[in-house]
Amino acid sequence: MKVTEMEKINYKEKYSIFSKEYSKSKIDFKQLDDISKYFIKKIEIYEFAEYIGIFDHYGHTSNINTGIIYNEIIRAKNILFCFGKKLLEPKIL
Repeated sequence: MKVTEMEKINYKEKYSIFSKEYSKSKIDFKQLDDISKYFIKKIEIYEFAEYIGIFDHYGHTSNINTGIIYNEIIRAKNILFCFGKKLLEPKIL
């Protein structure tokens, strides 16, 4: 999979979100865990990045009695990592 430049949107005019969408027919991965492993490897080889963990957002939300999941979402995981070599002010945290 070739990762190309991400697109930036300002969600609700407050949150900057960077994303890139790929059609299932354009990628070699069949499972979400395979995609996660791909990006974890990319994080681990980057000099200033550190892999923290994976958060199963779908599992978390589905275990909440009042949790709501859009019907087309069948899995959702967040890869947590930190990148960068400067921590110049608390706002960055």
